[in-house]
Amino acid sequence: MDHYGPGVPIGGGALCGKDPHKVDRAGALRARQLAVRLVRDGGARNATVRLGFLPGLREPAFLDAYVDGRWLDGDAIAARIPVPDLSIEAPARDLELTRVKWNEHARGGYFGRGSSWER
Repeated sequence: MDHYGPGVPIGGGALCGKDPHKVDRAGALRARQLAVRLVRDGGARNATVRLGFLPGLREPAFLDAYVDGRWLDGDAIAARIPVPDLSIEAPARDLELTRVKWNEHARGGYFGRGSSWER
């Protein structure tokens, strides 16, 4: 599937079956959204975004990205693209994760096909 392997390094395991309000799914999809924006709007050819949360914190402990062979910190990312609210609650709200029909969506993979995190 498209959410395993070195091209999509999601910590904590698979996305399947995860509560969309939890950082396992919401954080991974928000990171995907940022990577897509870096390529689409930020002039990158390739981008891998790392968004890391620690237990008990509402905001991520770190945000960085590997873009076209070099690391960018959160400020450098924000200089290229608008960075949305990265709190734990925001992806479920902004990406409308509670409205996704996950059984249908997972059949075709979590990435692509016009998903809200692809915009």
